[in-house]
Amino acid sequence: MEKQPTIIDVARECGFSKSTVSLVLQGSPEIPPETAAAVHEAIKKIGYRRNRFARGLRTRRSRTVGMLIQDHLNPFYGEIVHHVERHLREKGFDLFVTSSNTDLKLEKLALERMFDQQVDGLIVSAMDYQKISKLLHSYEEIGIHCVVAGPPERSIPFDCATVDMADATHAAMEHLFKLGHRKIAFLWGAPAFQEIGARFDTFQAMMRSQGFSIPKGWIVHCGFRMQDGYTAARALLQEKSRPTAIFALNDLLAVGTVAAATDLGLRVPRDLSVTGVDNVEIASYTRPALSTISQPIAGYAHALSDLVLEGIEKKRAARRISLTAEFIVRASTGPAK
Repeated sequence: MEKQPTIIDVARECGFSKSTVSLVLQGSPEIPPETAAAVHEAIKKIGYRRNRFARGLRTRRSRTVGMLIQDHLNPFYGEIVHHVERHLREKGFDLFVTSSNTDLKLEKLALERMFDQQVDGLIVSAMDYQKISKLLHSYEEIGIHCVVAGPPERSIPFDCATVDMADATHAAMEHLFKLGHRKIAFLWGAPAFQEIGARFDTFQAMMRSQGFSIPKGWIVHCGFRMQDGYTAARALLQEKSRPTAIFALNDLLAVGTVAAATDLGLRVPRDLSVTGVDNVEIASYTRPALSTISQPIAGYAHALSDLVLEGIEKKRAARRISLTAEFIVRASTGPAK
């Protein structure tokens, strides 16, 4: 069996010292660009591959971050992962991603398996933070820095990045009210136990403040995906008294809602207005384009990345970063009939 090239072979090939090659592999800013380019050319030529686990034994660092997301089919998480991975790579870290697929048992199992990947830190988007908090504490105790993404709880003892949805949700509801909508349904694309922050609380408070009732069955608990939105909206729109607007918890549900309305012969927004949340890429390419609450996806990803890298490098008190969403008006909302 042919021997795998080593860092010494790389140094011999490019003519630099082993320590210089090592600094290049670590992404050191002290190395001139032309030197780094020569080292990478030598690596490519001889087929050298870094051994993350061997390096971890020497440095007690794997330079790998684990990330748990809720649904790998939701483009919101795909965009977050894209930005996190790019940001971490710029700092010389790899990213290992796993998904709970909205299953609580898988969520805990996936986190437990992160330990086997020898990660230095974790970014966690949890369905049920309370059920995994003990596991996160145990990871912190052994030196794996944990960052939690987006829970509404203010008292969590870990680094955390959140997006404040209250003002944007308020703006979305004001927009619907100004268009004359009084009969508005809410697609709660999450299990009943899962906290969804300001979106529903603001929706409900504003409906009450205007004196508008929410009929029984118009707050629909369903799944997260387009098919779930389609099924829930189709049932709502076939009722004798149907809503004139639907507020969907995410853009996938909103896209499914538009499809259901179209299949029933309704026109969006003439017969039904639809708003979503997230502003994923597909939202601006649907026809009609979605009015939606835009999360600062790139900024959110960078905040999560910075928190995990800071925590890996040095111990400090837990820090919380809060970003702000904004409401974007597009073509899927119009005057109520």
